[in-house]
Amino acid sequence: TIVFNEMNEEMASLILSKKIEELSKMLSDRSVEIEVLPEAFKQMLDEGFSKEYGAREIDRLITHSLKPLLVNEILFGKLRKGGKAQVCIDNKALKINVVKSA
Repeated sequence: TIVFNEMNEEMASLILSKKIEELSKMLSDRSVEIEVLPEAFKQMLDEGFSKEYGAREIDRLITHSLKPLLVNEILFGKLRKGGKAQVCIDNKALKINVVKSA
């Protein structure tokens, strides 16, 4: 028998940090660096974690909310040749601000 303890927000925060780090490593191949601002991290944590489902929604949130913004900037925007982007919040939605383009 395997017993799972209830996940808390601290554990979910560690999972979110790990997922962002994994995304950062993938983006580094395209010479893109991201910085997730604290308010964006908090909102992602709030949306991606619940007592009922744990951190299961974090992957979905990154896949459906964050990655499309980054892909758009990398393919059609200021990050085509690389650069640095900040993930922030605008009207309760994730937003990408390019702070340096290559």
